[in-house]
Amino acid sequence: GRWVYAGGCRPKSCGMPGGPPHWEFTGCVTPASQEYQGPSAPSKCTPACEFGYVGNPQAICRENGQWQYLGQCLPVDCGPASNFVATFTCTGTRYQDTCAAECPCPWIGLPTARCTGHGTWAYTGNCTE
Repeated sequence: GRWVYAGGCRPKSCGMPGGPPHWEFTGCVTPASQEYQGPSAPSKCTPACEFGYVGNPQAICRENGQWQYLGQCLPVDCGPASNFVATFTCTGTRYQDTCAAECPCPWIGLPTARCTGHGTWAYTGNCTE
């Protein structure tokens, strides 16, 4: 006679990763990409940061079938908003923060600025004499 093997051992699956805020996952649609790959081995899922966020995220499928998330995705920093004439008051310097400006006399206007996902300020309006 011969032995016929049925079934067998399969790696533990971590399922589709959820991840912390502002993480995006690519290459995680197949069951093999969601399986335990060995001690401290990164999974085949490749996390990235959403547009407007930067960082070095890592996702590791652990032996217990749980994802371990390392690193973080933080909003890009636009630095201080500046204008040759206006004085800006800002909510911050990171992605989606906004600024309102005050024009000195005799200048008039209502300039504003918004920190974009590219790390630059988008200005609207200006001070005119």
